[in-house]
Amino acid sequence: MTSLKALRILSGNPKGFGGDLRFGKTGPGAGLLGADSICSCIAEMSMKGARFKQWRAFLSVSKGPDGKQVNAIDRIGTGPWYDRLGRLLANNTSELLAQRPKNADPAIKNDLPNEDGIPNHQPDP
Repeated sequence: MTSLKALRILSGNPKGFGGDLRFGKTGPGAGLLGADSICSCIAEMSMKGARFKQWRAFLSVSKGPDGKQVNAIDRIGTGPWYDRLGRLLANNTSELLAQRPKNADPAIKNDLPNEDGIPNHQPDP
């Protein structure tokens, strides 16, 4: 997950990336590859060393790097997923895609924190 605040910081623009997710990438699939790089950079901003893990944008495109359609759900694996503090978010894609992740850690289930650890019912300062 990311937030508009993180996108604003990374892009240096109050509107974030404005739909252009290439993030310095060029060629076939640049938007998808750039979006993955954005995710990696935001993870690193949140926790030093996080960029060394694999980060995937939950993004579908009609033409990926190999020219074929890419579906978001196929890019993120089968789970489980954890937040940066190691708390369970979801065990599988069915739980992940529920309105509120089923079986998530009670500390985050109903109020997923933002990148500052602040519950999202409290807006970013």
